[in-house]
Amino acid sequence: MVIQGEQFARVLGFPTANLAIPPKILNLDDGVYAALTIIDNVFYNSALIISRDGEKVEVHVLDQDLDLYGKEIAVQYLSFICPIIPCSGKTTLKSVVIFAIEKVRSFFDSYHSN
Repeated sequence: MVIQGEQFARVLGFPTANLAIPPKILNLDDGVYAALTIIDNVFYNSALIISRDGEKVEVHVLDQDLDLYGKEIAVQYLSFICPIIPCSGKTTLKSVVIFAIEKVRSFFDSYHSN
């Protein structure tokens, strides 16, 4: 289920759906993953972010502006993209997020062409 988060990523221009899943139960390392998010039986290309330090599991659905609060969604990770890069300051963080999202987009460019 999608829960209310801090909305920090939204301020940066990258809204995420915070998932009510403790990251410790996932068998995945911290980082950014290419993933498919399934909402109402529709598949969306997404970036899945797992952060045990921040105790968060969240997903950014690429190129969509969806209100997902309270919705049941499914997320299937496909591939590890990059580790979480610690940074200070909004400008640096936004640059890191843009870099990770572009790497996810590149993954999907190859994924859908095969």
